[in-house]
Amino acid sequence: MRTAAIEAGVAEPPSRASALRKPLGGSTTAGLSSALNLGGLVKAMPPPKTQIKQPGKVTFTQDEAEEMEAELPEVAPDLARAVLEQSRALTALVNQIATSSSDPLQDLGSGPSALSSKGAAGRARLQAELAQHKGVFFQSVLQSMARRMQPAQTADVEMSALRDRGVTPTQYLERFGGYGRTRDLGFINWQVALCLNHMQEENFQAAKDALALLFVCLEQTAMDGGKMEVGLLLALVEDPPQSLFSGRSQALAVNPRPFAPTANQRWVTTALQYLKEMDVIITRRAEVTSSKSSPSDAQGSNAPTSTPSSKKKGKGKGPKAKAAAQAAVEEEV
Repeated sequence: MRTAAIEAGVAEPPSRASALRKPLGGSTTAGLSSALNLGGLVKAMPPPKTQIKQPGKVTFTQDEAEEMEAELPEVAPDLARAVLEQSRALTALVNQIATSSSDPLQDLGSGPSALSSKGAAGRARLQAELAQHKGVFFQSVLQSMARRMQPAQTADVEMSALRDRGVTPTQYLERFGGYGRTRDLGFINWQVALCLNHMQEENFQAAKDALALLFVCLEQTAMDGGKMEVGLLLALVEDPPQSLFSGRSQALAVNPRPFAPTANQRWVTTALQYLKEMDVIITRRAEVTSSKSSPSDAQGSNAPTSTPSSKKKGKGKGPKAKAAAQAAVEEEV
């Protein structure tokens, strides 16, 4: 039977039978090697159980994808905010470097202590803060009063809390005074302190009346040539305390300041730096103007010297001409 099966396999044409189904012994048969096809062997092989994934592609399950989508809204805004803050910081740094390198006053100044335009920039910032009308200057002045009157207590509180603690503009003037040599300014500042008291109490109607009467007082004082007797009567204010007209005791202070104690130090430094910048500009402008006017002055100084010399030469030729004319007349005679 085995011999019959082998003979049957040899008798079948190669195209009809699969090469894998043929017995191994058939390879020794003459003419079988030419009938074998490698492509047919590959196609006849079963597919592999595991497939190799393509590089660069990552697959996730549905649960993992949903979990990642839930985490994205929490991470993305923080990352975007961090990138935005970093870009703003870099932009501000570049602007600062560009401003400092293109400062026009550095060219005007001389030496290592050349000035910059920080005073003008600081003054512009203060004016911008004032234009916002948020009352920051009013609050800063009252806090300066509180630091001087009650240095052991905090000053960063509400205006009503400062009033309850006894920190008011009028009490500040009563305690420190300092208008002994300028009595007229003392009367004016006392009225201003009354207006600030009304503002601290948020009594705006009373502040309006006090400011209006102060305006009348100053106008009458100007008409009277600086005498405030009638103007103070028109202001309808109470008499200030005598301590207001005491001398300033800056020398007795523990830490005397070279500027007004109620002024913020940033305001003072900005004002002084602005004044120094103006002095530099005025000086340089005077130098440029004088250098431009010097050539014309030299020409003007040379013109008068040439004119008298020509006049002298004219005068020298006058008698000779007269003598020659007389000689010619005598020859004719």
